[in-house]
Amino acid sequence: QARGSPRLVTGLPETVGAHVRRTAEVQPFLRHLGVQVVAVEAGAVDTVIQNSDALGREGGAFHGGTIATLVDTTSGLAALTTADERAEALTVEFKINFLARAEGAQLCCRSQVVRASRTLAVMKADVFSGAAHVATAIVTFLMWKTD
Repeated sequence: QARGSPRLVTGLPETVGAHVRRTAEVQPFLRHLGVQVVAVEAGAVDTVIQNSDALGREGGAFHGGTIATLVDTTSGLAALTTADERAEALTVEFKINFLARAEGAQLCCRSQVVRASRTLAVMKADVFSGAAHVATAIVTFLMWKTD
């Protein structure tokens, strides 16, 4: 897991890595939440998000919606690594299991490709708070290329 490490791009064309980073950086909602891409590689992306009162629930734990957003975002970015820099991804199915209360200073999410084709990408994501495995998910994306 690349928990809080510098942003890396490995094993894929730099144009695709740049597309993944740019896709994350231009989304106002992700900037508002403070989602950071910390690693990009062929078939996988790692992200982190810092805890704050705005992202949590009573008692300081992360809100389930925050965790789900991190999973969806990280998985969509990882799906983009399966295609070229013209790729777009749209969530078509999302199944998440919350495994433990998500407490702590930050969440780390890693999403990896299970299977990708020209039109669909199936991703598996795992979310950690420190050493605690707090959520796991399977997310399916419709893939297409822009002109």
